Amino acid sequence: MEQIMSLVSHYGYAVLFLVFCLGPFGIPVPTEVTLLAAGIMTAHGLLHPLYTLASMAIGMTSAVTVGYGVGRLARRYGFLDRLSRFNGYRKAERFYVKHNGTALSIGYLIPLVRYFVTVLAGINGVPFKRMLFVSYPSAIVWIGTLYGVSCMFGHRIVQIFQ
Repeated sequence: MEQIMSLVSHYGYAVLFLVFCLGPFGIPVPTEVTLLAAGIMTAHGLLHPLYTLASMAIGMTSAVTVGYGVGRLARRYGFLDRLSRFNGYRKAERFYVKHNGTALSIGYLIPLVRYFVTVLAGINGVPFKRMLFVSYPSAIVWIGTLYGVSCMFGHRIVQIFQ
């Protein structure tokens, strides 16, 4: 967490954007830890709350959009045919078809799953508008909730770690 705080203090809001935008694609920094660090820094007056929230939300919605686009490309090039051979994928697809919007929304609450939900939406041909109206609000609610809690209890979190 100290490394994240150091990066944010040196490079500002761009680090928050990049962590949330590129995190799903291989940056080994957990977004939950980054959210906590940003909340603690905001609680101590080091970051502006609105800019911080906007940086993280724009980063996450960018990742959602790119993930969906990757899924659409994978569908176009026949990846769905190869993927559908796996039993685990067939189970996930049945669940997804049955609980379409709910699966997108709840997927953001589960670490690692949140990064694959929109890719699967693209692979399964979910219309972009549907993905947009379900995924973006879910991502923003997830970020806002964790960020808000860490802002409110930032001082206490620091005391726990000391």
